[in-house]
Amino acid sequence: MLFCHGEKKSFSFLVRALKTFEKVSGLVANSEKTAVYCGSMDSTKKEETLGSYDFIMGDFPFKYLGIPLNAKYMLSSDFDSVVDKMLARITCWSSRNLSYAARATLINFVLMSLHLYWAQCILLPKGVMHRITQLCRSFLWDGAVVLGGAPPISWDWVCKPKKYGGIGVRDCSRWNKAALGKYVWKIAKKEDTLWVKWLHSIYLKDQDWWSYSPKKSDGWFWRELCAVKDELRQGFEIGNWISKNYKISDCYDWLQGPQEKTIANWLGIAERNFRLNVSWKHWKRQGMDMIHKRVYLAAFSACGYYIWFARNHAFWEKAFSFGGFCPITCHCSPCVLLVLVLLLGFLFSTGGLLSLSTLQGTAAGCLLHYSVMLFVYLMGCSLFLGSAGVDC
Repeated sequence: MLFCHGEKKSFSFLVRALKTFEKVSGLVANSEKTAVYCGSMDSTKKEETLGSYDFIMGDFPFKYLGIPLNAKYMLSSDFDSVVDKMLARITCWSSRNLSYAARATLINFVLMSLHLYWAQCILLPKGVMHRITQLCRSFLWDGAVVLGGAPPISWDWVCKPKKYGGIGVRDCSRWNKAALGKYVWKIAKKEDTLWVKWLHSIYLKDQDWWSYSPKKSDGWFWRELCAVKDELRQGFEIGNWISKNYKISDCYDWLQGPQEKTIANWLGIAERNFRLNVSWKHWKRQGMDMIHKRVYLAAFSACGYYIWFARNHAFWEKAFSFGGFCPITCHCSPCVLLVLVLLLGFLFSTGGLLSLSTLQGTAAGCLLHYSVMLFVYLMGCSLFLGSAGVDC
């Protein structure tokens, strides 16, 4: 790509440089494959500048190395090719019976990778980011292009790392800003590249990069990059990223904010060491919705189960076999029947079937599922042991 001012004299110098290159190297610029793009020029000035040359007049936006370029602000419609690729992939996958884990893997490693190259070059419009997030959310929960109802978990929770209760899906908007932070780092380091030198000579002009404010007449990309710089400034100061190689992952983690293990906080358990016979009364008085109450009761029952299990293990290990998925396996058929009755009664009376189907594949759903199983075994085995005259 060659650039010049939008005037006849500057353009003639550019053509003269091409002819000089032709005489030296023997390579001729094909006028039929060479296009001229004019920004902020009226039709009269265009004809005056290009009238005597046989170059093709191109229109904005045009693609260069796969990225659309425009003299003005990029519209959401200019990025339809990325959205169309995602739609094609989801349409192909929607006919397959995929689990939540498989969908999350496809989102992270296939769908999100389709826009990574674009996100490292320009700041994508909010409308495009919203559309990408919408497609990923719909595919994760329904396996289709359109989401049939409200998602069971907010997208912010889905984008949290797995160790903090999320699914680990990448937040495309934050990742886009973290990727552009690479250019902020290059400008701050005054890297020895032609682009950075041009920016310092045209825009910055020996001004401090962190206190610089762009003019309203500056290009839209430069103004967007300065906005990203202002947003990431605190992260550069805290993380001291200037003194080391810039990593997108470090900036992305900082943009996500401090993470905490949230299952205990979500249940309202803030104490590390607590007395079970006192804390449960405090939890019971807390205002909780129905999902909170069910998960809390299941978790509380699981705690009771492990206390009971530790107390009676030494006395009852001969009556139970340990192994497989379940912690204990009762060999008495009346007890098994009682467990099944309790399980069905719990699910139908409390709406457990709805909760399990709604939260399936999530951290809360897994906790609810396994805790309910432990609760049922605890109740069934306790009743059986009580009827046998054993103190439990």
